[in-house]
Amino acid sequence: MLIITLSALSMVYFPLSFYFFSGKNLKDQNMPLSIAAGLFLSITTTGVLFKLMYWKGSQPLLLIGTGAGLILLVIALLMKSKKDTFINYYRQMLVRTGLLGGLALVLYFTPMSALLNVQHWDDAQLAKLKYRSFSNPGNAEYRKELIEYQAKGK
Repeated sequence: MLIITLSALSMVYFPLSFYFFSGKNLKDQNMPLSIAAGLFLSITTTGVLFKLMYWKGSQPLLLIGTGAGLILLVIALLMKSKKDTFINYYRQMLVRTGLLGGLALVLYFTPMSALLNVQHWDDAQLAKLKYRSFSNPGNAEYRKELIEYQAKGK
């Protein structure tokens, strides 16, 4: 369910970002900024998905998304203070980029072992075996131990 939800959100953010940041009228926005925000929010959402699923490539995606989110936050803060006409637009931009960027920043600095310990708080051995298997994907012995342990638990 997590894969479907975050993938759909990522796919929707990029092409429809101009709609999410606009008010009642599409003219109440900064179109290039909306497109850039959609691109980087899409990258950030994909990075969050990769991190939570323990897939390779999460760190670069989260780093790009966090860096771009920080730039978008600064631009939105500067523009919000200058223009009164787009105040609702920049407020929505600040909320979305701030929340998703904050989540990406936390996940970027959270080690895989901590995520596995939280996910498997009731089974420390499973967390340990998953960490060894995920950290050493080429080691068939670690993978075999994990599969055997999971088969015993069912």
